[in-house]
Amino acid sequence: MIDDFVVIDEVVPGVRWDAKYATWDNFTGRPVDGYDANRVVGTTALGRALARAQERAGSLGYGLLLWDGYRPQRATEQFRRWSAQPEDRLTKARHYPRIDRAEMFERGYIHARSGHSRGSAIDLTLFELDGRDLVPMGAATI
Repeated sequence: MIDDFVVIDEVVPGVRWDAKYATWDNFTGRPVDGYDANRVVGTTALGRALARAQERAGSLGYGLLLWDGYRPQRATEQFRRWSAQPEDRLTKARHYPRIDRAEMFERGYIHARSGHSRGSAIDLTLFELDGRDLVPMGAATI
């Protein structure tokens, strides 16, 4: 583990996660370089902030579901290589139906240098504690 980094579910009680980049269920259609396990990693400061957010969300009847945290630069490089490949349509309908893969960077969905590479950025949503429903967060479908 990188110094001053933690596995988030080990420091945030009750948090849920689904680190898609460690699985085949992501826009690239394969596990992404640097994601060795379906876990979310971040700085200890991020872990503390998420613990406070989880506690506050819980008091309101919600929990946190994490999608992504620390992203190694080699993962972003894999995204760049993927975006330059010809479209194969294997994951397009599910993950980016309204744009072409070549547009991912130019439209800002992916960046050559990700804030996630610092370890203090997180992608998350809320879920209702009394059910399995995710809370609509207004995310764009690309």
